[in-house]
Amino acid sequence: MALKAGYIGIKKSMLGLINSLASAKLIKSFGDGLNLTSAGKLNMTAATASKIGGVKVGEGLEITDGVLNVTSTGAVDYSTEEVDTGVKWVDGKTIYRKTYNIGDATSTKQLIDTLGSDLSEVIDYFGSWNYQLSSQNEFRPLPHFASSSTMCYPIVDRADNNKLYMIIATAASTKSMKLTILYTKTESEQEG
Repeated sequence: MALKAGYIGIKKSMLGLINSLASAKLIKSFGDGLNLTSAGKLNMTAATASKIGGVKVGEGLEITDGVLNVTSTGAVDYSTEEVDTGVKWVDGKTIYRKTYNIGDATSTKQLIDTLGSDLSEVIDYFGSWNYQLSSQNEFRPLPHFASSSTMCYPIVDRADNNKLYMIIATAASTKSMKLTILYTKTESEQEG
């Protein structure tokens, strides 16, 4: 599983490299100074290599003397601080990621954070919920909608300064939660 995740990360980084080089007008497209051999090796012409030698091209990849080197598996680190993922959403805005380490639930609508007026769009949220009730002690995925008595999910209240809440059926049953949110910001915030 780790190898597959690493391969996916490398593949995304290679596509990012090709798109970055095309955006920087160093190549026009894949095939213009770059080719992929049947063995999966990425080759580039000497002219292309001289234009981009010695640069870091993204998470897990760098080019030195015209050779593309894999420096990591392209794995993603999670943080409780806001992280610029280096990935763009379909509208061209940068995707940000933040993880919350939430302790025991204190209410059925628990305030987690105020995301503020610069939030443009929530793309995804996911995580885990440590559900404990009588004889049950289980980690469940977030969001979770098994029944009205065993549900736990995040919401962002747009009308209230984009406050992030967890909605929890039974607060006493929730011993801990970890939630990751992916989102974009308004254009003015990204430029400044």
